[in-house]
Parts: sequence; C-alpha cells; structure tokens
Amino acid sequence: MRPDERKFVRETCCKLRWPHGTTWADWSQVNGPIVDAWIDAGECRVYDEDGVILGFLVTTGEVVRALYVKRAFRGEGFGLALVLDWRPSVKQLRAFMPTPSWKRWTICHGLPWVEATEPPPRERMRAAG
Repeated sequence: MRPDERKFVRETCCKLRWPHGTTWADWSQVNGPIVDAWIDAGECRVYDEDGVILGFLVTTGEVVRALYVKRAFRGEGFGLALVLDWRPSVKQLRAFMPTPSWKRWTICHGLPWVEATEPPPRERMRAAG
C-alpha cells in the first residue's frame, strides 16, 4: 500500500465514525492507531483509477472494519466489487461497528450480515496469556 493510500484510508476510517462533540485531534489521536492496527493485521483493498482512490475495504480475518466509496462513485458497483473480490462466495458478512450507510447498502444489495463483536480488552488479555 502506498503511503498516500494508507493516509487516506486511515483518515477516512476515523472520519466515518467521528462523534459529534469530540475534536478531530482527540478522535484521530485515539482512533488512528486502531485503524493502523487493522491495516497491519488484516487486508486493505484499494480501488483506484489513475492514482485517484475511489473506494476501499479494510478487513481483519472475516470481519469488515470499513467499506468506503467516494460519494461521486456510489451506486456504480465499486463497493460490491471490493467485497466480492475479498470473499467471492460470501454467505454472511460480519461487520464491526456498522454505520447506517452500511445497513442501507447491504439491504440494497441483499447481503446478509451480523454485527461483529470483540471481547473487552481484559478478556482479550486473558485469552492471550
């Protein structure tokens, strides 16, 4: 992944879930490293044309962390192509912190999904060690 792609994916993933009332500096400082960990531990598929990023899919294992398509290109099949390239015979998607846009998109495409949950940090630490 090119450095400019990584920067775009990181910032966009943070912005997708940026809550009202929180400064960008605070939000990106806390959540940027989380997105970095997703990218480092999983996969990031970027769809671009002539160096312009049109969309991306970030996954870890079997979990969708983020699916994004630039507004001007929505409805043209880029998101579906990214998902099917990742899992061509998907029966049910697992989505982490699904957004309202995700829910509308999966209904539109008839894609079944469940919300992926992760154990609290203490339980992850116990399981690991």
